Amino acid sequence: SAVIFVRDDSGNWIFFQELLHPEPGATPDPGFGSTVLVDGDFVIIGGGNKAGGTNYDGVLYVFRRTAGGRWTHHQTIIASGDQRWLNVLEASDGWVFAAHDYLPRIEVFRRLEGGFYEYDETIDESGTDGYNGSFTCLKSNGSWLAAGNPYSEDSRGEVKLYQTSSNGWEIRQTISGPTMTIQPVQGSEFGHSLLIQQDELIVAAWYEPSLFDSPSGKVFSF
Repeated sequence: SAVIFVRDDSGNWIFFQELLHPEPGATPDPGFGSTVLVDGDFVIIGGGNKAGGTNYDGVLYVFRRTAGGRWTHHQTIIASGDQRWLNVLEASDGWVFAAHDYLPRIEVFRRLEGGFYEYDETIDESGTDGYNGSFTCLKSNGSWLAAGNPYSEDSRGEVKLYQTSSNGWEIRQTISGPTMTIQPVQGSEFGHSLLIQQDELIVAAWYEPSLFDSPSGKVFSF
């Protein structure tokens, strides 16, 4: 489940509502609540599979805030094709991005008038030579999307930058992580977390070595 808290007049956060799986017939352990995203008056919750479906269908449940402040189930979004859980979410300017568990693939949705989300396209890097892992972090400022995959290139890691255009979201640049010189078996896992705002991109490499040759992490600004 997902639990909603609100702040009272004293500044304390108090329980307001619990959001339960909208399909009681879902198979056991559907993964409902594996990830949560707030997009204005909408809460988007990731789930492992749809009721009556197979494991790892890839499904998102959308709840909408009503006039009384309570949240009700509004829409169920099923990922396209044979997918995995949608475990990483990001929203910006009406766009919603959902990355798959174990696959380097991003589902893109657009919020329409009336508050319903419509599938727009799939960004798929699974056919790229030598590309492995999955995107563990997505950040967008509305016109750019940064997707971090810390497990590519033997965990060296990289960040892919996409820009929206009339042809959809197009790849513009790939930034690879630094090369490890101390422990070549273990990469720096560049792109494990990141932030993009206006004209600045900040990327963390949590296993990057320090001056003392032991992994302690670094943050890079572009």
